[in-house]
Amino acid sequence: MKKLRHMLSDLEESCQTVYEDDGVDPRRYFRREGLHESSNQCRRFCGYVAKTLNAALAGCTSPVLARLFVVKVVPAPMLSRLEVVVDATGVESCVSGEAIREELARATQILRSEIGRVIARKYVPELCFRLASPEEVLR
Repeated sequence: MKKLRHMLSDLEESCQTVYEDDGVDPRRYFRREGLHESSNQCRRFCGYVAKTLNAALAGCTSPVLARLFVVKVVPAPMLSRLEVVVDATGVESCVSGEAIREELARATQILRSEIGRVIARKYVPELCFRLASPEEVLR
């Protein structure tokens, strides 16, 4: 009987203290972050999407989109949403960055449908575009 009382008192003490993982789903609490970003399969998928986007942009009728080049594609933050880094040095200097972003926003659904046609996945990831900095272009 002593052991049972001792165990119950320990249990009561641990219930009085609030820990950081209390009330959190253990599947989410103990999940390793950054798993998708480092996996080889993720890098291959992002590279495949980059090649597909380069081909789709080269075939666009818009002169602005046809001169863009995809530098890299990275998950943002998971593979359900991809950040596409675009090099705009081939575009004429009179075209502003805002105009390039607007053209990309108009063509997002077309580019997603092109990716969906080529890749074998249940869902096509969302795309968010970012213009490349000069350091990223030189790589």
